[in-house]
Amino acid sequence: MKVFGFNITKDEPINQIQEVVDKKIVDYPLLQQKLRTREDIRKWENAIDLAENVVSYNREDMHRIYNRVLDDPMLHSQWETRKLKSLDKEFRLTVNGEENEEATEIFEAGWFMEYMRLMLDAKLFGFTLVEFGAIEDNKFVKWRTDDGLIRDAVQLIDRDHVKPALGIVTEQPGDSTGLDITEDEYNEWLIFEGGADYGLMKKIARYMLFKENVLGNWSEWAEVFGMDMRVGKTPSQGQDRKDFVKALRDLGANGSGVFDEDDTVEFVGVNRQDAYKVYLEFSAYIDEQIAKLILGQDVVSNNTGQVVGTVGENISNLYGDTDAKFIQRNVNDKLIPLMIDLGFTGLDNAVFEWDTTEQLNLNEKSEIDLRISQMGFNLDQEYIEDTYGTKLNEQEPVKLIPEPFQPIKNIKAELDKLYG
Repeated sequence: MKVFGFNITKDEPINQIQEVVDKKIVDYPLLQQKLRTREDIRKWENAIDLAENVVSYNREDMHRIYNRVLDDPMLHSQWETRKLKSLDKEFRLTVNGEENEEATEIFEAGWFMEYMRLMLDAKLFGFTLVEFGAIEDNKFVKWRTDDGLIRDAVQLIDRDHVKPALGIVTEQPGDSTGLDITEDEYNEWLIFEGGADYGLMKKIARYMLFKENVLGNWSEWAEVFGMDMRVGKTPSQGQDRKDFVKALRDLGANGSGVFDEDDTVEFVGVNRQDAYKVYLEFSAYIDEQIAKLILGQDVVSNNTGQVVGTVGENISNLYGDTDAKFIQRNVNDKLIPLMIDLGFTGLDNAVFEWDTTEQLNLNEKSEIDLRISQMGFNLDQEYIEDTYGTKLNEQEPVKLIPEPFQPIKNIKAELDKLYG
């Protein structure tokens, strides 16, 4: 089999890792160390100017800021929550409206879950370019390059080296020439999703840089004003003065010191007790704006009221449903045709759909089944065993034992009829 015009070995895989002799497009970008620096608004503005340069644009600085602010717990949780609203849905593949279990089984794999995650990230970054690995037993598997590197079954191409407007992958982020991903010899194993915009992160990053700056200032404030200041007074000089300063500095947890009778140590408290609220409220405000940008509102995570929370949940579900439709179109229009071209079997005329059948939990099913039995209907034994996992055995008929005094009661009833 050939990949981008290169021969690939068909040796037996080791731990499901195919040996690939020649390089794929993922190995074209030059490996570079990703530097982490302190980011601020000035650097953000410069990154935008560089990314929007019409002559030689470069998104490397912008992506560096994107990846840095994504470490924020609030931003990470909000975005993962939005993605899970789609990824948590059940799906199936159908042929002529009927579910095809063989085709569905192909997609019930880890590589497909990772593929959906990367495609949804295209909304966050503006685009995603992925390359698939080797094929083994009708599924994508990891593969090893000739340099000994292990690549995932679905490999994200470094966004710093992708030029969406030009449709190329460059060797270095600042290059303006590279491999054309639209050419047949390259696009056989590639899927590109998105466009030349900068994604949702362009709106989010500015807020996150403000928040990072505020948290940094808050940390400095806590360091200076969070604990009582120690003030020492001593007439000593020379080595005695140095010993006094060291003892004063070491007065931490369970600290102690030896002081002269003329030395004085004071702990001076801070008069501004509520100054922290400036940082706290500003940080909370930023979190609210991030929630609105990602899920359209902030009440799901920040408000527990039943009415308000329900409304917010409904709004966030609209985002999840829209993302699900986005994934469905992507799989049907791009992924399935690519897999058929690569030789996957069982996907002819297959259509990816989300399973919208209402799913009931066991408690809800048991209540319904109980009511049905109370109406006089018998439940099928096989259904009970499959649904609840409870093995049923047929019961022996119950033998009724007559009451000891039943004959006497019968005689008394006859006498009452005769003699009143």
